[in-house]
Amino acid sequence: MTAQDPVDQMKHQLAQATDQTTQIKILIELSKYLVKANPNQSYHYARRLEQLATRPQHKPGLAYAWTIQGILDTRRGNYETARIKFLKALQLFKNLGEVASVAQLYTNLGCVYDYQGDYPKALACHYWALRIQQKHGFGKGLFMTLNNIGLIHEVQNEPDLAYGFYLQAIRVRDSLHLEADISSKLCNLGNIHLYKDQLQEAIRYYQQALEEAQQWNNLYNQSMALNNLGSAYERMGQNEQALALFLQAKSLKETIDDQEGLSYVLMGLAKYT
Repeated sequence: MTAQDPVDQMKHQLAQATDQTTQIKILIELSKYLVKANPNQSYHYARRLEQLATRPQHKPGLAYAWTIQGILDTRRGNYETARIKFLKALQLFKNLGEVASVAQLYTNLGCVYDYQGDYPKALACHYWALRIQQKHGFGKGLFMTLNNIGLIHEVQNEPDLAYGFYLQAIRVRDSLHLEADISSKLCNLGNIHLYKDQLQEAIRYYQQALEEAQQWNNLYNQSMALNNLGSAYERMGQNEQALALFLQAKSLKETIDDQEGLSYVLMGLAKYT
């Protein structure tokens, strides 16, 4: 079965559904499924979900609509819009008693504050998420939160501390046998080696990240791994290889409308124009 098969199936079910509750349920699953594989379509269906869930108000539908839109707004660099949507979704999920979703919203808010450079607020949100995940045994969320805390330490030039959190994240996945894409974590480990000028190790992790992202059909992380590989090869003086990788990353960034990521790729390409 190809990745498109479940999408076509959900679209068919949506076209056949006649009641609001069924339509909302399908739109939630469809927009969630497409977040990584086709972000533009995901946003389209999340907007439809928001409209459908507004009158009469369907709190879970609205909460998921705002969460998904917020994730995609974050990727597009619309941080303040994303923050507002996450806060609205957080309040609804708290009212609904959806503890796992509350933890996820704290994680999402932490990422927004991170991108805005407000590291104290970012860490506060991630540690709220961490406490909830540890208390309730949310292994997959814990895996993500450990990685996000590592990211903040990396940005603050604390590479050894960051490396420890990244390794903890991967160990959580392995110990719990989670079905989880670790391509971003492998990229992060590569980043630490790149920072330390350990270029062969960086390339090894970036290549593993690319292969992992391809397995999961994760275009966002594929583009990230390609761009990072380009940076590593450029540092080694292999500019032809670097340029080819940057161009592949650019194509994927444009496909998924990742404006934030595209700006970094274009910075790398500027040297070759």
